[in-house]
Amino acid sequence: MVKLYLVGTGAAEGIPVYGCTCRSCSIARKDPRFRRKTTAILIVDSSGYAIAVDPSIDSVVQLIEDLNLELKAVLITHWHADHYLGLYKLRWSMKRIDVYAPREAIDERLIENPKALKIHSVVHGLHIELDRDTHMECLELQHDIKTIGYLIRVEGANIAILFDTKLLPRSSLSLLDKHSIDVALIDATYAPGTPCTGHNNVDEAVKLAHRIKPKHTFLVHIAHHNLPTDELSDYIRKTSRDLNIEIPLDNTVHDVK
Repeated sequence: MVKLYLVGTGAAEGIPVYGCTCRSCSIARKDPRFRRKTTAILIVDSSGYAIAVDPSIDSVVQLIEDLNLELKAVLITHWHADHYLGLYKLRWSMKRIDVYAPREAIDERLIENPKALKIHSVVHGLHIELDRDTHMECLELQHDIKTIGYLIRVEGANIAILFDTKLLPRSSLSLLDKHSIDVALIDATYAPGTPCTGHNNVDEAVKLAHRIKPKHTFLVHIAHHNLPTDELSDYIRKTSRDLNIEIPLDNTVHDVK
C-alpha cells in the first residue's frame, strides 16, 4: 500500500503568522490542529522507500529519520525558499540523494557545493524511471518563476503534484488526460473569489479538479488569509458535492489505493 504523508499544507508564511490577528491565525493559536507548515509531502511505497516533494527546512527530514525510511528521490517544483530549504540539511547525508528540479532560478550555492546531492534538471514532458515500480512525468505549471509539476506512478497508483500554479497550461492538461489519477494535490492558496496571479484561489482549484477528475483531491498551499479550515471545508462540501475534495491538516497520513 502506498502512503501519502502530508507533512505541511500551508503557504510560505505558514499559519499562524507572527503578529497576525486574522481569523485563521487566531484559531490556529488556540487549537494546534489548525496550524500549517509550508507545503511538503512524502510518498512512501510498500517497501519503505520514500519520495520527498518540496522538503521544508526541518519537518520532512525529521520524518524520514523518525520512520526509518530510505529516500529514493527528492522532487523540487521550483526554487522559492519555502519549497527547497530542506536540501541544505539533506546535502549532509552519508548517502547520495538524487534531486530532480527545474534548472531555471536554481539556488547556485547548491550547484557550487552540493555535497551528497546529485541534482538532475527536469523539463516539461520528461519521463523518468526511478525503478521498475516508480515512474514520473514532468509537467509545466503556471507560476511567477519556472515551476514543474509531477505525475508520479508508484506501484500502480498515480499521484499528481500541482503546486504552485494558476490553473494549468493546455499541454499539461493533455498529459494528465492520458492517465487515471488516483490523488491530486492542488494549489488552493487564496480564498474563494480572490483575484490573484501565480496561485489558485479555492474556486480555481475546484475548477481544476473538475477538469482532471482525480479520484481524490487534497487542496494544499493554504494561506492564512484563506478561510479558516472548518469554513473552507463547509464551502467545499456545499459547492462540490460531486467531487471527493478534502482540506487536509498537517501531519496526516493517507492510503493511496
